[in-house]
Amino acid sequence: MYPSRTADCVAADTSLKAETIQKIIDRASVPNGLTMIVLAAAYGPEFLVACMGDKVPAWLSTAHREAEAARIDREIEDLKARRASLRA
Repeated sequence: MYPSRTADCVAADTSLKAETIQKIIDRASVPNGLTMIVLAAAYGPEFLVACMGDKVPAWLSTAHREAEAARIDREIEDLKARRASLRA
């Protein structure tokens, strides 16, 4: 999602400290429960699926697919709006 300045961008999204995020990225620290909740709230089921690997429960896989479908639908609507503006 953020190929550069990842820790700073995640900190801006979540109000967590960039230093905390960087330690997690560097695998120098493990996020505590509250940090996991904040990250899950900010990034949704996609975040949890990425964390869980092959241990994802069915309900979370469903939530992930639904979130991905909604994201794609938003992208389609944005593209349609852009296309319409070219015709105006």
